[in-house]
Amino acid sequence: MKLTAACALALAMAPGAQAQILANDPFLTGGGNYTTSGSIVGQGPAVAGFTGNWFDAFQGVRDSVSATPISYSGTTGYDTTPGSGALVNITQDGRAGRALDSSVVNALTATSGTVYMSFLMQLPTVGGYQAVELGNGSDPGRFLQVGASSFGDFQNSTHFGITLNASGGGGTTGSFGLADTAAHLFVLQFNLTSGTDTLNAWEDPTSVTGGVVTGGTEVSLSGFTVINTPSDLLLGTFGGGSQGTGVSDIRFGLTLGDVTAVPEPSVSYLAFIGLGVLFLVRRRLTAKKASYI
Repeated sequence: MKLTAACALALAMAPGAQAQILANDPFLTGGGNYTTSGSIVGQGPAVAGFTGNWFDAFQGVRDSVSATPISYSGTTGYDTTPGSGALVNITQDGRAGRALDSSVVNALTATSGTVYMSFLMQLPTVGGYQAVELGNGSDPGRFLQVGASSFGDFQNSTHFGITLNASGGGGTTGSFGLADTAAHLFVLQFNLTSGTDTLNAWEDPTSVTGGVVTGGTEVSLSGFTVINTPSDLLLGTFGGGSQGTGVSDIRFGLTLGDVTAVPEPSVSYLAFIGLGVLFLVRRRLTAKKASYI
């Protein structure tokens, strides 16, 4: 009974086991995770859905990882990852990127199905260009931009916005709420077909429970296709006001729950728990054997 109780306790201490997701980067620090000293370029800790190291995509990257999380609690049913940090642009002008693994790229470029994406974002000030991007690392190669810009990248220069398939301007675009310095949650739903695709996106939804998004500011876009393969996740920041842009808890999944609930324990964590249980078993058996000598 004591052994059973110990096993139950060990499993109960594991992080919330809810959804298997395609990708999740909460920018954890310490141990084998990110370091907070120096640039993020060249760092590549094991993170679900990403591969290789972070790289400099444009103008010299000045991004680093902070152990301080982005504090957000405005959506019922949304959970940040325990211990999360944030990717922060410490000076203006630059674009840092990391490659998405094939499971994420294949899902985003499929001719059927639904893919969800979510992330937290906080601007230091309103000004310049500050956006999370999907693309191939270049301005003409961007498929998705979500953020704020005073340079005409979005529909309204004073609001948060979303733009698809921009190639040096243009593209399919929509507008969220007024840009400010509060923390915000963005949830995106890509509906893919063999023809043209549609997208529903929300800023700060009221609730994401029961597989349904309610409330918040919603943008719906249609009549587009993925013309630029989204092989990389990028943070682009340019111009005055962009120093200090922060993003975190970047997630991709096939259901809404995948990108809004606390992810399942990692394989390494479960292995650690398993070894702990085996140690308890061996210790108990050794003690029993000693009592008979």
